[in-house]
Order: sequence, then C-alpha cells, then structure tokens
Amino acid sequence: MNQSLSPALRDVLIGLAHFDKSRDTEVRSALHGLEPADWGRLFELAGTHRVLANLSRIVADMADAPAPSKYLARLLLMMLKQHAAMRRWESQTTVAALRAEGINPVVLKGYVLGTECYPEFYLRETVDLDLLIERDLLDRAGAALESQGFTRSQFVPATGELESLSDARIEGYRNELQHLGEFTRLSETGAALTIDLHFRLSTVFDHQEPDTQLFLVNTVDYPDGGYRKLMPELFVAHLAYHAWWDTQALTNVRKGFDLRLFQYSDILLAFQTWGLKCEPVLEWARRANVFEATNWALWMTSELFGGLEGDGALDRELASQVDSRFTDRWLQRGTDTPIGQWDRPGPSRIFDMHRGAQATAMIVEWLDRHTKRGDVLTWVERN
Repeated sequence: MNQSLSPALRDVLIGLAHFDKSRDTEVRSALHGLEPADWGRLFELAGTHRVLANLSRIVADMADAPAPSKYLARLLLMMLKQHAAMRRWESQTTVAALRAEGINPVVLKGYVLGTECYPEFYLRETVDLDLLIERDLLDRAGAALESQGFTRSQFVPATGELESLSDARIEGYRNELQHLGEFTRLSETGAALTIDLHFRLSTVFDHQEPDTQLFLVNTVDYPDGGYRKLMPELFVAHLAYHAWWDTQALTNVRKGFDLRLFQYSDILLAFQTWGLKCEPVLEWARRANVFEATNWALWMTSELFGGLEGDGALDRELASQVDSRFTDRWLQRGTDTPIGQWDRPGPSRIFDMHRGAQATAMIVEWLDRHTKRGDVLTWVERN
C-alpha cells in the first residue's frame, strides 16, 4: 500500500529544494501549515533529501518555530557550516596537490556545484570528492594521495576509525565499479574525507554506458577555483546519469536513496547558473551515450520544479518508460532487463515512503519465478 507525504510536507521539501532565498517567505508559510508532529519527520526527510542545510538556515531565524526545532536548526547549521568549510579546504588542497604532481583531475558533482551553482557552499551537502582522471594516470594519482596521508580504507561511523579495504574489495572496485577503491583520510577534527578516483563513469553492470573519453576531452577550467570541470552540458548529463544510476538498486530504494530531491536541485541550479537549455544538453547526452538517463532526469526535474528551459524538447513517453523499469544491478549483474514495473511515476513515487516494500516484492517475485523454473544463483564470497 502506498503511503505518500502530506501536501504540507511536500510543499516544504519542494520549496527547500529550490535553494532560492527569494522563496524563504513561501517556505516559512508552508512551515506554518505543519502539524506539531510533522516537525521531527521534516528534519528526517530533509536529511535524506540533502536539503537539511537549507531547512536549518530558514528555521534558525524563525521567531515562531517550535523551540526544539529552532534549537536543533541552529545546532545543525553551525555543524554543517563548519563541516563544509573543512571539506572545501581539504578538497582544494587535495586537488592542488594532484596538480602539483602533474595530474589535472576533472572535479565532478558536489564540489563544483557548491562553488558555482548553490547560493552558499555549505548548502550543497557532500560526503566525498569525486575526481575523474585518465586511466594511465591512476597509479600516479593513487600514490600522490597516499603521500598526502590517504589510505585505501573506509570510515566506520560506529567507531570513528578507518577500516582498511581488503584486496578482494579493492580488486572489485577497479574491475567492476566506477573507481579505484576509496582513499580516505581523517582530519584533525575526526571527520573523514574520501576521494573517489573515477576512470569510467559507470559500473560494468550498466547497459547505459557513458563514453568516458568524450567526457574527458570536453572540459573547461574554472578561472579562479584551480580545478578542471566538465563542460556544462556534459556536467548535467553526468548528474542525470548518476541520478538514474541510483534508482537501480534495492538497497538504495529501501533507504530512500534512489530518488532524492537534491539530485534534481543540482540539475535545476546548473541550468539556472549556466543558462542551459534542454535541447543542447540532450544532444551532448546522445553523443555521450547517456540520452535515456538524461532525458529521464530532465523530465523528473521539470516535473518536480515546474519546468526547465526548453523542456518541450524532452521525450516524455520515453522518460516514462525509463522511469517505470526497476532493476537491481547488484543482484542481476545488469540493468537491461527489468525485474518489475513501478506502479506510479517518479515525481509522485519520490514522496511514497513505502516504495521500498514494492521494490522488495518485485525482487521476491523475480526470484520466485527463477527458482520455480529451476534456475540457480551461484555465489562467490569475497572478504
């Protein structure tokens, strides 16, 4: 059974996801329409959709917000600003260190968006730094990061410590996933900075495979930021592909990480900042072999926020077809054959808090069909 959010909560989240300070009065008005019991749920959802910094900014200055929510907002705002300042400095120094070694990576996603597209850097919440580099520079880049104190490890929140990656996991990252096994370093404050060195932009399981070389050769330098980025149209195409990528896994759906507002906020703000139009973005996406994912993500953004410039160029029927298909790349080791079909479109499904149950049911039904037919899954365990 589908369980959608109340209209009041949806209005607040959509308002926050615009990241437009001129809409603050509108968001405050929507906040006034919440029931007392809605406030805790709102902060939880804002965290999932990565609009928590914007929510905290607005609520911290609301004279008539519930006292506990105002206190929480002020505490979160201080922490998020401090975290963002540290992350920005560490990212800058890491990129500068690589450039000093003759490696000029392409900076992807959050760091660029926070620097160029969001009203303030801290409003674009990030968890790592994604870098795209040429394949023949991988070993040099990894060595450069290790000389800066990074190790092949992951952060364990329960202990606050780093845990080394096994050789099997490192091999799996390189051979199957999008990047080298993660490079992580703890700061003096105990926070972790993780660097993902990408040498392709898809896993080996995805039927939509971006032309990584096309992305690599169509880049521009940010004049004052000391970094290289994808040209705007391809930058958005990559954002779009990644948004689609996140929808194709049960683990993401169950956590609510398959459809998150910030990913469409990224596209909206990139369009606004760089003066983009849908048709040129789609043309570049077709050349880069990510047309279906890009058309779908632009459609999602247009539906959620009330239109993108030139969205008449979108193939809405194709977008709906792409949107309805559910696959699980980790179970199927592919994304070309759907496990099942969603019962509602993405712009509505994003607010369906029980969509994980439907995804689980689709997986169970898929497994049941195979086992009754006599098919056998073979597992190879890794450390």
